Amino acid sequence: MGKALITILIVVFLLCVSVAAMAASKPPKTLCLQIGALSEYIILSTKPTGNKVTLAGNNKIAFYLVQGEATFGLPLIGTGHLYDNTFHFSVSGSTIASTSHHNTYFFEGMWDVSLLTGSISWTVQPGQDAVQEFLNIPITQVDCSTLTITHE
Repeated sequence: MGKALITILIVVFLLCVSVAAMAASKPPKTLCLQIGALSEYIILSTKPTGNKVTLAGNNKIAFYLVQGEATFGLPLIGTGHLYDNTFHFSVSGSTIASTSHHNTYFFEGMWDVSLLTGSISWTVQPGQDAVQEFLNIPITQVDCSTLTITHE
C-alpha cells in the first residue's frame, strides 16, 4: 500500500512538472505589457510561423509573427522567436502627425514566459530630428481588459 501511494505521488508530481513545462513553452497569444513606471504599454498578438527548429544540443527555437498596437494608437508589426523560455521580439511602426511630421518607432524586447518578467528597449526617430533611445526598461504583464488605446 505504501509503495503504491509513493508511486502514485511520484507520477502525479512528474505529470504536474511536465504540464507546467508545456504551459511555459510558448508566449501567450496576446501579451499586454506596461513599460516601466510609465503610462505607456504595448499590446502584442503572437502567431506561430513554421515549425520549431532543432539546434545543436537538442535546443529548439520557435518563430512567431507579432502584431499589435502601442498606447497612442501606433500599429506595430514584427517578428519574434522563443528560445529557452525567453520570447525575443522586435516590432516597429510609424505615425504621421501632419503632412510634414512623422515618427518611426522600433521596439525590441525579451519576455521570460515562465518567470513573467522582461525588458524592452525602443528607439524613436522623429522625422529629421535627433533619434531618442530608451534602453532596457523593465516590462510587466497587465490585464488587457483594463487598457485604453488613444487614436489621434
